[in-house]
Amino acid sequence: MRNDFDDYCPASVSRGELEDIASITVRLMPYYGRDIEKMRDMPREQAVAYRQELREKGMFYDAAKAVDIYSHGNFCASHLSNFCKTDFIFEGINIKSMEGFLQSLKTSNQEEQIHICSLAGKEAKKAGLAVAGFDGKHLYWQGETIDRFSEQYHVLVRRAYHARFEQDNLFRKALMEAKNKQLLHTIGNNDPKVTILTVDEFIGFLQELQEKL
Repeated sequence: MRNDFDDYCPASVSRGELEDIASITVRLMPYYGRDIEKMRDMPREQAVAYRQELREKGMFYDAAKAVDIYSHGNFCASHLSNFCKTDFIFEGINIKSMEGFLQSLKTSNQEEQIHICSLAGKEAKKAGLAVAGFDGKHLYWQGETIDRFSEQYHVLVRRAYHARFEQDNLFRKALMEAKNKQLLHTIGNNDPKVTILTVDEFIGFLQELQEKL
């Protein structure tokens, strides 16, 4: 259950004249997604202590310069997340989230694949983890077997991201707003043997799309 405190450390505030409200600038300094996720699962007192530790160690970033992609983050962070709900057609299949599409690649059963594509967020992740027999190497799309470590796999996933880009206005808006910022994904993993999409692969696809804007 989510703890009821901010995902931001105390903001840095610069002020002009007191009567000029428009001159007040608040600089948001969000905690990293990996740390927010840890706090979400902690008892409140422990989470408050951990937040204080993060603050003292300077474990936060400048939201004006970076976006840490995370489903519970701000507009850019959440809409760039693979967990985000979307609605686009890719090669005849209705995709409700990029997470659903990616997790669906684990099953050779086409009916199950279509079902997983219809899911979003943790529900999609859970469905992918429940696929029987997934060995981390063999993936499937519409009856074709694909090697996780092949160029064929990257071409397929790239096409899916481009399909979302063409059909999802909010996804394009988030990419545009984050265009001049560093893209982070601290809750991700960079080992292709344990994740269906590494941080570097994910960020790389998003940066390719930003070049189209």
